[in-house]
This record gives sequence, structure tokens and C-alpha cells, in this order.
Amino acid sequence: SGRPGEMGVKLLYIDLGPEKVISLKTGWYHACAIFESLRVKCWGANQKGELGLGDTSHRGGSPGQMGKSLKFSDLGVQKIRSLAIGGNQSCALFVTGRVKCWGSNQNGQLGLGDISNRGNTAGHMGKNLAFLELGPEKATSLSLGYYFSCATFESGRVKCWGTGSYGKLGYGNTVTKGDQAGEMGKTLKFIDLGPDKLISAF
Repeated sequence: SGRPGEMGVKLLYIDLGPEKVISLKTGWYHACAIFESLRVKCWGANQKGELGLGDTSHRGGSPGQMGKSLKFSDLGVQKIRSLAIGGNQSCALFVTGRVKCWGSNQNGQLGLGDISNRGNTAGHMGKNLAFLELGPEKATSLSLGYYFSCATFESGRVKCWGTGSYGKLGYGNTVTKGDQAGEMGKTLKFIDLGPDKLISAF
């Protein structure tokens, strides 16, 4: 809240339970942590299911919601490599190079061929949350923006999906991608960034 005397020893650690955190990502209104077991916990705003807990209840603003009470997001059995957090969506990159996304999907930013949110209702997560169809190449990193998402691949090339407003997807138009069937996978082209290989985008 910006008052004097709130930092330093007065600033408490966040209670996420006994397991050690190895990575932390923050978005506009929510945050997620990867633990040593390569499982994920998210807290904060949850209007669209971005915490991946099967409801739209916020976590962390009331007593008793954190620590052991904060459940792990069910992402299935594969191990997480990294996370990306957007305004009200979250994505996980698995060690296999595959991707799952959940939360707000009003502009197809989850890349699942529709505009239905995921993670806001029981039964959306785990084995029911589909992997994105991104083509045969493995993803190596993810970045989420305002209603759009991007992935970098082993070849150093990039694909983006979600709202195309202002040309933000980089395809030379303002078309939204990922909100209808048949727009992902091999159909979703790599962005033309020129002949040089991209070392890092995110």
C-alpha cells in the first residue's frame, strides 16, 4: 500500500506450503510458482479460471487461502519446464516441448480453436485440458500479452495466436488466430522476421 515501515523485515514471505519454489511468474493480477516437484500453484485474481483450479474464486486475499490450502493446478502428469503468465491467462511449457493454456479465451489466446474459457469450471483441467496444436516442432519458450500468446521453437522461429488487433501477431493483418477450428497446427505459419535465426524472443 506504499506506507513507510512495510518493507524489510516487516514484509512477510508468501506461504505456499513446505515445498521449495524454483521459478515464479507474475501477471497483471495473478502469479504462479513452479515447485521442485515440477507442479504449479497460482494465486491472485481468478475471474476467468486463470488459476487453473476449476472455479472463479480469487486466492490470497483472505486468511486460510494460502499454504497447504492452496491446491496445485492440475496440468496432467507431464513435467513442467516453464510458465508464462498474461493478463488473465496462463500457459505451461512441458519438458516435451508441448504447451497447455488456461484462463481467459475471449480472443482465442488459449489457441484451442474456440473462445471458451478453461480452468473456470470443474473438469476443465488435467487430462481434459488439451495440448495446443502448434505443429511438429517443439516449443522452447512462451510469452503472453494482452489477449494474445507467442511461442518460440527449436528452429528459432516464432508463432503467435489470439487477437490480431494492431497487427500484434505479426502476420501482416489484424486477423484473430486460434479462436476457430483449423487455425492452429501447421495452418498457423511462422512469423517472417527475416533470414537471421532468432536467439531469444522472451
